[in-house]
Amino acid sequence: MEESGEMYTTDPHKLPGRVVCGIPLFVLGCVSLTSLTSILLGYDIGIMSTAKDKMAEDFEFSTFQEEFIVGCLNVIAAFGGLFSGALSDKLGRRLTIAMACCGFVLGSALMATAHSFAVLVVGRLVTGLSVGSGLAVSTTYTAELSPQRHRGALVSSFEISINIGILLGYVIGFALSDQPVGSGWRWMLGIGAFPPVVILIGLIFMPESPRWLVRQGRVEQASEVLSKTSSMSEAKAMLEALQEEVEELPTLMESLGMMRQRSHGLTMMLIAGVGASFFQQITGVEAAVYYTPDTIREAGITNESKAEIATIGIGLVKVCSIAVAMLFADKTGRRKLLMWSGLGMAIAQGTMSIQFASGGNPAVSIFAQALFMAFRWGPVTWLLASEVFPLRVRGVAMGVATFVNRVTSGLVALTFLSINEALTPAGTFLVFSLLSVLSIWFAYAWVPDTKGKSLEEIETESESFHGRSISDCWRRIGSYETLPTRVLALDSEEDEDEDRDIMGMAGGGGGGG
Repeated sequence: MEESGEMYTTDPHKLPGRVVCGIPLFVLGCVSLTSLTSILLGYDIGIMSTAKDKMAEDFEFSTFQEEFIVGCLNVIAAFGGLFSGALSDKLGRRLTIAMACCGFVLGSALMATAHSFAVLVVGRLVTGLSVGSGLAVSTTYTAELSPQRHRGALVSSFEISINIGILLGYVIGFALSDQPVGSGWRWMLGIGAFPPVVILIGLIFMPESPRWLVRQGRVEQASEVLSKTSSMSEAKAMLEALQEEVEELPTLMESLGMMRQRSHGLTMMLIAGVGASFFQQITGVEAAVYYTPDTIREAGITNESKAEIATIGIGLVKVCSIAVAMLFADKTGRRKLLMWSGLGMAIAQGTMSIQFASGGNPAVSIFAQALFMAFRWGPVTWLLASEVFPLRVRGVAMGVATFVNRVTSGLVALTFLSINEALTPAGTFLVFSLLSVLSIWFAYAWVPDTKGKSLEEIETESESFHGRSISDCWRRIGSYETLPTRVLALDSEEDEDEDRDIMGMAGGGGGGG
């Protein structure tokens, strides 16, 4: 840790306050608190892998009821994310996050004290609304507060927080697994009420998003926030860019109208952001986490203690791999990361399918699947979504992306056991492998590289190429490759030539703050 001097330094290029790894400590504190909303989702995913079996035994659930209890949270979280965008645009990011935290506390209390399937479902629905809204708004808040050069790593922290939550859920589930059936799962779910309380306390000291403040005409307050998150020169440039944009910002109804009557550039931004949110979940990895103990038992590890320890091991792999991915988020192109991830998942899931079919042990492939998902598709998806949506529709668009992400996850979770019974584990993971192959095509065809560009630059460059072909627009926004195999080969010579072309185009076009 190093001291950078006074909060309001006279050096225009010097970061304010204390600095850690080139990031103001003030920013790290705010991001750490908001990332706890992701821990809530991760904790639910991890703890339900153990709690669902205890609840099923206590309430004598059918397969459908077990699937419904697991998957309904994600489906309703989709609606929380969908409406949170518009709500946060009106009330502000902080207040919306606070409302989500209150809802999570209420939902956790309902689930922990439930004595019927109906009350348990109500608790899951309330929790789901809170998880969806908190996840969507917190990601937007972090992207808007973060300095440009560190935005990738900071937004990616939400994914590592999700996986820390998953690991905590696994560990706490293991620690409470010997408790009586009627009380153990209640403690597991009730503990989830504590992180939201921490967030609520922290929100007292956190600032509002500078972009939202400018949109409300509170320019002086926005300037104060930017002076704590960026150097004087960067803060001044960002404030000027935001003021120029806000002059043309639409109302909520106008934003919805733009979503319906969208420009060529906005259409592609929506396809990239929403599509990435879809492919993150359709490959089945998050749903598989809910049923990790079941999959491990299918792999031949029938001892409960060993199965739970193996589950914790998978959680550790996911956390460590995402920590590594964060280091590459601002150094490697988003599209290349996604394509490598899709290739790794396709191979791992295909191998799992073969091993399940032949009676082999797929344990290594299960770990490999978790590693490749966590290393790329996990952190990059939310980073990409927070970057590509223009400010004038960002709140609504992030809500749509979260809606698609949670609905997809919920539907896969709702049907995982039934599909597993119908197709066998070999057939299930073969389907997921084919979907992972499809995700490679999507990343190649639709995802731009946004690394090293401000949110304003990304929006300006996409909209300035209205009416041109998809390939031409993507070429100007990010690094466009002619063949997927060239991306995977990482042909440095062609990439360098292409980067020079792109820099020439950017130099001749409009810029951003």
